[in-house]
Amino acid sequence: MLKVASCSVERFFSGKVIESSEGDIYGKLTIPEYQRPYTWKAKELNKLLTDLLDYFNGVTREHGNKSQYINHNYYLGSIILHQEIKIIDGKKIKHLNVIDGQQRLTSLALLLYWVNHELQPDITYKAPSSQQQIVKNIIYLNGWLEKQYQLSKEKLKKLVNFENINITLIVTDSEDDAYNFFETQNTGGVRLNGADIIKAHHLRATKKSLQDNYARKWEALGELSSLLNAVIKVRYWQVFNFKNIPSHRTPQLVKNEIVKELAESCNNESKDNIAYRNVQHIKQNSGWFINNLESGYAMQQPLNSGVNSIDYLTYFAKLKSTLLVKDSKVLNQDDFNKFYSDPLIQNTHGTAYLKRLFDSSLLLYVSKFGSIQLFEAALWLFRAVYSPRVENEKAVRESTVQAFVRKHHLFDIIVMSFTHRQLVSTLNKFSYDYNSEHSEGKGAKGGFISRVEIYFKLVKLDRKCNKNSFDKALVEGIKTKLSNAAEIQ
Repeated sequence: MLKVASCSVERFFSGKVIESSEGDIYGKLTIPEYQRPYTWKAKELNKLLTDLLDYFNGVTREHGNKSQYINHNYYLGSIILHQEIKIIDGKKIKHLNVIDGQQRLTSLALLLYWVNHELQPDITYKAPSSQQQIVKNIIYLNGWLEKQYQLSKEKLKKLVNFENINITLIVTDSEDDAYNFFETQNTGGVRLNGADIIKAHHLRATKKSLQDNYARKWEALGELSSLLNAVIKVRYWQVFNFKNIPSHRTPQLVKNEIVKELAESCNNESKDNIAYRNVQHIKQNSGWFINNLESGYAMQQPLNSGVNSIDYLTYFAKLKSTLLVKDSKVLNQDDFNKFYSDPLIQNTHGTAYLKRLFDSSLLLYVSKFGSIQLFEAALWLFRAVYSPRVENEKAVRESTVQAFVRKHHLFDIIVMSFTHRQLVSTLNKFSYDYNSEHSEGKGAKGGFISRVEIYFKLVKLDRKCNKNSFDKALVEGIKTKLSNAAEIQ
């Protein structure tokens, strides 16, 4: 059943019954575990507060110098709620779960609290990041209103009337219907990103008794956009079912693909958590012995909704935070750490798209083979991944990278190799055509070659050399690096 009602913010915060044509709306306000945390900061608060103050001063900014008096309520937009009955201590208690509108409602609740401590909406926030942001915003409100508008609490209390702030309530007793509204609404403020929608999808599919634990687990992961972009490349760019990824210039389309792959396409199976891993079967006199090569998840594996996908993303988020950071501290991998932190990888102009591809390939490699021989794999992967930088005349575009992987099956080579040695052998056979155009000077291409010379300690290359000479020098440089690393060990 869908209930729709219009009311003031003050009425909504009061906890009193709100009448609608389909029945009464009431219950304790709650923030579901699968909701994103409260994230509004100064930018969003400024816009909301400025609009409110303009309204209560009787001025509309849209008319510029022709300001006119406003004689209608300030409309905050629609709020989507899931009305749910919970059994607590044997008693049935109705809850109104805020599905969409948390950012606006929380900001107004903070303003109401700042103006009048006696009027405090009863809402509980479990996410630590929400609690921290609420404290920051209360402090910010105190300084911003007094400094910018010279408004004390007493003046603001007289000026702002929460009875004149109107909202539309959209209430359903079906969590699925509420969630569908949640995914499609954009009623202002910070738009839902892919990670928010993925989180909501999988927490909803998690057992109620585990939701709090997994919600905290998710929040501990921090910002996930770069991880999701790395994962989607590996999952989409495979030979059997290659799918194009939209350009970063169309972020909404990219988000749609990420949500489709990591939420909507996940299996709705009863089994919570499955990891697909490589194993060795070793035959001995007593029979077959199974040796698990590495713990964790396969990057291209099918996923189930709920804890399976959350644990999958947690695994790769931790792997990325250890592996793909400048001055990384991968255990017993000092040579790799220095290589990945070198300006060749971190600061070379014109290689941003290639670095993202390199990051995806490293995550895939370590998830399959572990980090024991990571330095060797990284150098040979570097040779292949960064070859478009010297093969192209000038720019390496986003489309260049996608076409490169489709042509050379980079991720499939890693996935289909049974051992590290087999992978390295295949990478050694990789070939490309060096293009000497624009290789000199301080441009992107020339700068990259200079970085290669410095890191691999190559004799200054003849930039106009034939197409095989550059790669021959690079291969020798890689072998020397690996030989020196082996001697040190």
